[in-house]
Amino acid sequence: MYRMAEKGTTWVPTAFTMKALGDRMKRSGVDTDVVRKNLEHQMRQIQTARETGVRIALGTDAGSAGVEHGQALVEEMRIFTDAGYPIEKVVRCASHNGALLLGLPQAGQLKKNMPATFIAVKGPPSLLPESLKQIKMIYFKVKKINISSYAIE
Repeated sequence: MYRMAEKGTTWVPTAFTMKALGDRMKRSGVDTDVVRKNLEHQMRQIQTARETGVRIALGTDAGSAGVEHGQALVEEMRIFTDAGYPIEKVVRCASHNGALLLGLPQAGQLKKNMPATFIAVKGPPSLLPESLKQIKMIYFKVKKINISSYAIE
């Protein structure tokens, strides 16, 4: 982790895939002890990354078994908060850090004189990440986007 921090490496842990696998195995009656230990280890690694200054971008591996688009983001954000990240840092991992990883340094942040891209959800920040299921508005480069097709189940 220290070397990753020194080199400015971005890490995308995608821990929810392990939780989803465990949930699927549990429903099938399969022992999930190894999966549970793996997820716990990943959460400790996420904590260590935060403590050592590793830049993390939020990812989900959406499309994998049990990892549904949209809902997986909410679950991954929850894992990060459970690992000790404050919600504002989790939002940064999901927005600006991901944009940096994609080579888009101007994206994923709200700054003066920059075209704003953001979503608005119902409720205060303390209700995140769950409130992401209630998107009220989406703005992309200052233009309002029709949100009727953006429901997270």
